[in-house]
Amino acid sequence: MIDRSLPPPTQTLFEIGLPPCEYVELDNGVPVCLVNLGTQPVLRIEVIFKASRPYEHKQMVAAATARLLREGTALHTSEEISRIVDYFGASLNTPFGLDVNRVVIHCLTRFVPDVLPVLGEMVSQPSFPEDELKTFIKTNRERLKINLKKTDFVAYRRLTEHIFGTDHPYGYNSSAEAYENLVREDITRHFQESYLSGNCLITVSGKPDLRTLPLLNNYLGSQIQIGIKDPVLSNPNAAPPRREYINQAGARQTAIRIGRKMFSRKHPDFHGMEILTHLLGGYFGSRLMVNLREEKGLTYNVQASLDTYIHDGYLYVGAEVGNAKVDLAISEIYREMDRLRDEPVGEEELQMLRTYMQGSILNLIDGPFSVSDVHKWLNIEGLGADFFDKFIYTVRHITPQDLQALACKYLRREDFWEVIVGP
Repeated sequence: MIDRSLPPPTQTLFEIGLPPCEYVELDNGVPVCLVNLGTQPVLRIEVIFKASRPYEHKQMVAAATARLLREGTALHTSEEISRIVDYFGASLNTPFGLDVNRVVIHCLTRFVPDVLPVLGEMVSQPSFPEDELKTFIKTNRERLKINLKKTDFVAYRRLTEHIFGTDHPYGYNSSAEAYENLVREDITRHFQESYLSGNCLITVSGKPDLRTLPLLNNYLGSQIQIGIKDPVLSNPNAAPPRREYINQAGARQTAIRIGRKMFSRKHPDFHGMEILTHLLGGYFGSRLMVNLREEKGLTYNVQASLDTYIHDGYLYVGAEVGNAKVDLAISEIYREMDRLRDEPVGEEELQMLRTYMQGSILNLIDGPFSVSDVHKWLNIEGLGADFFDKFIYTVRHITPQDLQALACKYLRREDFWEVIVGP
C-alpha cells in the first residue's frame, strides 16, 4: 500500500540542455530558426518583426498595425483569408507585444503550400481597410472603458507610467484619445517603415518536409521588403519613487502594485534576480504567498515578477486585498523584502526553489514549439548561445550569500513606487 501522507521523493536533474536550432537565411537576408522536433506532421511558422512600440512614430499605431494585418491584403479580403485558413484546418494569429509584432500560423505540414501564400501577402501587401480600422478603434475604446473599472488594471497602468514615464514606449498606456487619433495613413506608414527584412526573424518548428524552406524563400524571402529601422527610446522617468492612492468608488477589493525599474536580460545580475524574485513571490511556495495567503489570509494571490523587455525591465509585486487590510498587506510585503536583506535563506528552502525552477526550465523546452520560443527570444534580445546554460548553472550554484547581496542591492523600500487603487 502507498502511504498517501508522504510526498513522492525528489531528485536532482542531472542534464538539462536546450535542443539546437538550425539557422538558414532567405534571399532577402531574413534569418530562419528551424527546430525540427516532434513526431506529429504539424508545423508552426512564426514571422516576427521588431516593429512595436520602440519603432512607433505615433502612440498605439503598432498595436493597430498588428491587429489589421489579417484584415485583408491586395489579393484577398479578410473573409477570404479566414476561409482559406479554416478550409485547411490551420490557425492564424497576430499577437502584439511591447517589443515585437508577430504573425503565427499552425497547420499540418502537408498544407504549408496552401496557407503560406496568404502569410506572404499579409507581411508584404496588407490593405488596411478603413472600415476595419474604425472597428478596431471602436472595439478597443469600449474594452478600455470596461477595463478602467478594474482596480488591478488601473494599478498596473499607473505603475508602469511612474517607472518609465508617459512618453516612454514601455510606460505610456492606451487611451480613448490615442485610439481616436489613429488614421489609415499612420498604419501604412508604420508598416512601410518597420516591417522590413532587417527587423524580421522567422521561426519554423515541428516536422518540416523538403518543400518547407523553398516555399519560405518563395513567399517570404522574396516578398518582405529589404531594409532596417532602429528603435527610438526616450529616457525613463527620473522622478523619485512615491506612493499614489487612486480612488475607485465601490471597489470590493483594493489593488496594490509596488515596483521599481530594473534591467533587461543582458544585465549581469539578471539570472540571480530572476531566482531572488521567485523566492520572494514567484511560485506557490514563495515568501509572499506563505505570509500573505497561507498565514494571514490577506489575499487569494500575491506575486512578484521580474518583467523584461529588449531594452529595459522592471520588478513588481502585485496583490488584491480586502479594503481594510491594505496597510497590513503593504507592511508584510516590505517585511519579506527586509528578511531577504537581513537573513540568508536557509538551505532547505533554497533547495526547494532550485528543484522548482529546474522543473520550470524543463517546461520551457517541452516540445518543438516551446524550444522554438526559447531560441526566438535568445535571438530577438541578442543574448549569447550560452545564456540558457548560464541560467541553469546559476540556479544550481547560487548561494544564500549571493541572494542576500542582491536583496541588499535591489530590494530597498526607498526605490519602489507604490500604487494603491480602491475605495
